Amino acid sequence: MDPVLQPEPHPAEIVASWTWGAPIGYIYVEKHLKIDPVRGPLIVKLFEMIATGQATKANALAHLTRLGLRTVRGKKPLNSETVARLLKNELYAGWMVAK
Repeated sequence: MDPVLQPEPHPAEIVASWTWGAPIGYIYVEKHLKIDPVRGPLIVKLFEMIATGQATKANALAHLTRLGLRTVRGKKPLNSETVARLLKNELYAGWMVAK
């Protein structure tokens, strides 16, 4: 098949080899990022709530904390600073940027 006509992979599947820890909403499996089946949908909901104006960052964070959103290690709820960094992280838009 012509490579131009092939469907584009999901952004998380584009990364050939990921050397850093998995960001919230992803898991690290065999040197690749995969969407975390537990936290991934909560991260999507966070972006949706803020992008649509349904909630402020603080309200969205409180709602998702009640739904079980926790840090990568799963012990602590996210804080507002973590949410601010997450919303600016280009990986969630499908971009892998190495600095």
